[in-house]
Amino acid sequence: MSEASVEIEMEATKEEARAIADALGPESKYGRAPFKIIVTRKGLTLKVSRRSLRDARAFANSVLRLLKAARESIQAVE
Repeated sequence: MSEASVEIEMEATKEEARAIADALGPESKYGRAPFKIIVTRKGLTLKVSRRSLRDARAFANSVLRLLKAARESIQAVE
C-alpha cells in the first residue's frame, strides 16, 4: 500500500506562528492523526504522512479548519 503526504505552509508573524503552534500542539501529539508542526521564519509548516490519500485529505481538511479558526481568533483579539 502506498503512503500519502501532506505539507501545509502558512505565512504568519513570529508571534502568530508561535501562538498557533502552541494551540495545535496537543492535537499534533495526541489527536487522531498526529502531525509535525514547524515554526519557520515565514510562518508555520504542518506535515503528515498517512496510509491513504483519503486519510491525508481528511487530515488536510481538519487542519485547514483549525488554522482558519486560530487565525480568526487572533484577529478578533487584535
